[in-house]
Amino acid sequence: CIPLGVPVTSKQQVSGHRPVVIYTATSLDGYLAPRDGSVGWLEPFGEGPDLGIDAFLDTVGYLVTGRTTFDQVRSFGVWPYGQRPTAVLTRRAGLVDLPPGVRTDDGTDLPGLISALQEESGAGTTWLLGGGDVHRTFLAERLVDEIWTHVMPLLLGDGIPMFPASYPAATL
Repeated sequence: CIPLGVPVTSKQQVSGHRPVVIYTATSLDGYLAPRDGSVGWLEPFGEGPDLGIDAFLDTVGYLVTGRTTFDQVRSFGVWPYGQRPTAVLTRRAGLVDLPPGVRTDDGTDLPGLISALQEESGAGTTWLLGGGDVHRTFLAERLVDEIWTHVMPLLLGDGIPMFPASYPAATL
């Protein structure tokens, strides 16, 4: 795996807000997962190299995720992020039996959401858990401070891109 950390200078860092970070693994050809959203493609790497997820999670005060990624993580069984505050961006109804600390947001005011989440959670990074549409939306609003991706030595050939089309051009 090739860990790539790309800090991006942004208004959030300059004004004293805690960073908003995309932290993920991708295939060599830039996919987060196959089209079905499964994560089995990561299994050949097993415990593999230390990707630093535990150290990263120690810095996280709040998670933001899209509905599809949230549903995928929930399908694995126990919510793996404990009671860590989480906002699920969705306009679809039907989220029931949410884990402690998880709430929904329609995503119409992302700068306001980030400000509110950071005030509520105190210290810590805001982790954009995914997926690609969440990445694109936050990048379009210039709300991403850092991008950390672990490029796995595998080609998926097709799937869910880390950055779906129509994201803004940016020098990182």
